[in-house]
Amino acid sequence: KKNISFKQFNIITPRKSFGGILKYIIFFPIEILTLFIYFKTQKFDIVHINSSFQFKGLLAAYLSGTHTVWHLNDTQTPKIVKIIFSILSPLSNSFIFASQKSKLYYSDLLDKRKFNSVIQAPVNTKEFKLTKLSYGDKSKNIKIGTICNPNPVKDLFTYIKVAKKI
Repeated sequence: KKNISFKQFNIITPRKSFGGILKYIIFFPIEILTLFIYFKTQKFDIVHINSSFQFKGLLAAYLSGTHTVWHLNDTQTPKIVKIIFSILSPLSNSFIFASQKSKLYYSDLLDKRKFNSVIQAPVNTKEFKLTKLSYGDKSKNIKIGTICNPNPVKDLFTYIKVAKKI
């Protein structure tokens, strides 16, 4: 394993309680300034923003003149997050989506001229077991294998429908 240096910041995330929201708002400018100074002094080529909730990193990178790639995996967010995302997304240089479904979720809010791509996470097949799913007409005898943790977000039924057409 290679030695990779990193710095961890204790960035406040929004909470549903009044106190949590107040703390988030109070520390917002301080944390952006802290990140801005760090990005500016480290002279990064690019900053990876992970999740639509990470507005602070995007703003700090933008203000420091550092290119960004915003990595999105959501398929449902609170309305306020989607509104803020639509306002701030022009500040990002590019976008990476964890799935076609997350790309579809954000597609109406993105500048089509900016680079965007789907990059799915690799799966450790030693940790996850193959799961059987069935859908629709069983008389066609279609067999599909996938390694994943089945959940509605991954929309495996669309995958099965497409496989039936091939």
